[in-house]
Amino acid sequence: MQWNRKYLVKFLLSVVFLFSYNVHASSLYIEKIQSNGTAFKNLYRVHFQKDVNARSTLLSALSQSKKPQELDITLFYFNDLHGKIIIPNAKKGDTFVFAQMTKIVSEARKKNDKSVLFVSGGDDHTGEVYDELLGTNADSFQMSLPYHAYSSAGLDAAVIGNHELDRGVETLKRTIEQDAKFAVLSANINHSSVLEYPMFAPAVIGEIDGVRIAIVGLTSFEDTKTNHKDDPQFKVTPALPVLKSLTAQLEPHVDMILMLSHLGYNQPGIEGDKEVAELLSSLSIPSVIVGGHSHTLLNKDGLEPQNIINGVPVLQAGSWGEYLGELNFSLKYTANKTKPILDLQKNFMHKIEPYINKGSKVDEEFQQRFIAPVVERFNHLLYEKLTNIGNNPHFSTEYTLKTRYIGESLIANVLTDALLSRQHNYSEAKIDAVAINASGIIGGIKPNSALLFKDFFNIMPYADVIQIIELKPAELQKFLDSNAKRIVRKEEIEQVDLSDFINRGFLHFSASIRYTVNLSEQAESAVASAITVHGKSLGSYDSNHKFRLVLGDYITNGNQGWKGKKIGAGLPVSIIGFDVTALTNTNTGYIMRNEIIQSLRERTMVQASEDGRLQLSFIE
Repeated sequence: MQWNRKYLVKFLLSVVFLFSYNVHASSLYIEKIQSNGTAFKNLYRVHFQKDVNARSTLLSALSQSKKPQELDITLFYFNDLHGKIIIPNAKKGDTFVFAQMTKIVSEARKKNDKSVLFVSGGDDHTGEVYDELLGTNADSFQMSLPYHAYSSAGLDAAVIGNHELDRGVETLKRTIEQDAKFAVLSANINHSSVLEYPMFAPAVIGEIDGVRIAIVGLTSFEDTKTNHKDDPQFKVTPALPVLKSLTAQLEPHVDMILMLSHLGYNQPGIEGDKEVAELLSSLSIPSVIVGGHSHTLLNKDGLEPQNIINGVPVLQAGSWGEYLGELNFSLKYTANKTKPILDLQKNFMHKIEPYINKGSKVDEEFQQRFIAPVVERFNHLLYEKLTNIGNNPHFSTEYTLKTRYIGESLIANVLTDALLSRQHNYSEAKIDAVAINASGIIGGIKPNSALLFKDFFNIMPYADVIQIIELKPAELQKFLDSNAKRIVRKEEIEQVDLSDFINRGFLHFSASIRYTVNLSEQAESAVASAITVHGKSLGSYDSNHKFRLVLGDYITNGNQGWKGKKIGAGLPVSIIGFDVTALTNTNTGYIMRNEIIQSLRERTMVQASEDGRLQLSFIE
């Protein structure tokens, strides 16, 4: 029998992990901890035999508790906030995102604090200027504004999202130790020399009136960075085998599972919340899934049947703090039944209003007490002028979003060339070119204006680490051929939202690489031609010559179809991406965004236009 490579790899990873996991299959332990929220009378951190300490007891030793006939619960949830506790805007007014959320939650808690849960579906960091408080490594770390805010607001739990690892494992360790009073969860981070119990756990079990609710966390296997300079052995394992084993052990001892799943919803070729729901539906206890990662807004107008999978509701609140979700449900115990029935009542999406920073919608006391002191000491950086921007209309956000996936992009040109100009800072040997992922560019710059420090995060919010790969000429040809197939073709433009994330991994290059994409009726036939590097044709280089190319670690980790598997994202399944993970790469530890910002600081004016480095040729 011939195995599909994708499933063979997943199978082998699952076998290896389950072997180690099942060593402790009968040894699930709990440790009583302090709850950060208001609902749980008792809260237990779940862990394994290797983490046993004097305060631990076997989960199986937990005594039976008396259940009420019915328990009403209000669940508040958000996901993919990406650091947007505040969204600064000098002209229209700041948006106090989290203070609007805490106003809603605190009002509900005033009515009945013991039935209100408050959780995050992960990716709480990376995306706003206040990320700079995290520093570039553990030594320059100051604080995590999101985790500080969550702790202050009485959040119950958050799952570790892939972007929590953007600045390294040591920085996440400092973040949790200093600023997280709530439960930080991931069941499928299975190896780290830095993150250890009790910094995070696979699950917690909380009690409300004798009803036990297990909150379990799952982290994206496909998109979480694992090639960390500060923790080379850091590993994430496929989620479903872990979940199956863990829930089998939890099921006899809890009444419900609340799943915090940072796996994504309905992403082709990726096991996500639908598969998690199908697994959970086989249990004898009810479950609810709070999802994240795919930035999907579900159930905006109430619970939708397609998002209730075999009785398991799947929730997700979009991204960037646009909404706070609220699910009202009851757990009902009937005669002769030891496990409850889930009674779903309503789901409501609270819209977070832009440019609102005072008044009845804002928890002003929370803002002034917990957020304002942090912001005040950081404000001097927000309004630093980096450079001036020329009057080319192609700098604008509107034009950038229309062009970043379909051809040459002026903003991408400026960013890649700026990063290449800083090579003396992050590499001793010469760098030939820089490539930046199109979906990592989320906006443009107002033409004929001053570019402020805070504004740059609306262009390039992600903290990708600079990695250097080496390719021979034949490999560079294949690399560019793969990139050519990822471009959004003219016949697709009406079918996709160019302002959204199109996760094909299409790359933009610095001016040192110039090439033509030859397009025909079939996407599979797209190839790169007329390739030059430093003005010389690719074919003129010796076959053993090594080109040194800068990529972000998100791409070198193989994300968005760069690991030798099908690319997906609307492309034919026959299109297999180039495998970047098979190449040797050097992790510099430097953050792309920081080097670009420094390059811009060194210029008084950015005047630029498209230079034809990427050409499109349509072949009949």
